[in-house]
Amino acid sequence: MFKHISKGQAARLVMVPGWAFDWRPLARSSPPLGGVAYTGENPREFSADLRRWLGPKDDQTISLLGWSMGAYAVADFAVRHPAMVNRLILVSARSRYGPQDIDPVRAFLRRNRKAFLGKFYRDCFSTDEGDSYRWFRSTLLHEYLDQMNLERLNRELDWLSTARLDIDRLRTCRDLVLVHGTADRIAPPEEAQQLAQALPHAKKVWMKDAGHLPFLRSDFAEQVYGEPTCN
Repeated sequence: MFKHISKGQAARLVMVPGWAFDWRPLARSSPPLGGVAYTGENPREFSADLRRWLGPKDDQTISLLGWSMGAYAVADFAVRHPAMVNRLILVSARSRYGPQDIDPVRAFLRRNRKAFLGKFYRDCFSTDEGDSYRWFRSTLLHEYLDQMNLERLNRELDWLSTARLDIDRLRTCRDLVLVHGTADRIAPPEEAQQLAQALPHAKKVWMKDAGHLPFLRSDFAEQVYGEPTCN
C-alpha cells in the first residue's frame, strides 16, 4: 500500500495522490521529494493502512502531503493523530466538493469516460506547463485512460462527496502548509484564498502560473521547505 519513490532518502514523508491519478506524478517532482507514496485505491482506507504500515511501536513523527483528493485523507489523519504528525502539506486543496461539482462529473463519465478524462487531465496543466503536459501525455495518459475505470472513479467520487477539511481542528496543527497554483483550473485559486484566510497560521505557497500539479515545478521543494511564515 506504500511505495518508496526516492531511494536513499528518509521515508518519513507520506504522500497521497489526487482523484484519477496514482503515485507516479508525485515521483516526478523535481527535485524528488523523497519518502513514500500511498498506492491504495480507496481513500477511506488510508488512515487504517497508514497505522498498519507504521506499526504499533513506531514512535517517530511523520510528515504528510496530500494532493487534491489526497488532502482530505492526510488532513483527517493529522487531526485524529496530532502527536504523530510534525508537518501537514495540503496541495491544490479545496475545503470541500459539493454536489454541483461532483454530479456533472458523474454524468460526463457515464456519457464518455475517456473523453472526459482526457479533458480533465489536460485541464490539470496550465498553458505555461507544456513540457510537463507532454511528459504526462507520453508516459501516463493512455495508461490512465485504459485503467481508470468507472468503478474506481465513482468510488472516489462517493468519498469526495462526503469529505471535508475540518477547519477548526486544522487550526491546531503545529506546522501546516497550503500550496496552490495560481492557474489551477480544477481547484479554483479563489477558494484556496478563502481556505488560507480561514487558517491564518498556515504557511501559504502560491505557485505562479502553476496548474493542479504544482509539485512538478522545479522550485516546489524550495518553496515548501523554506522557513514557515504566518501572514
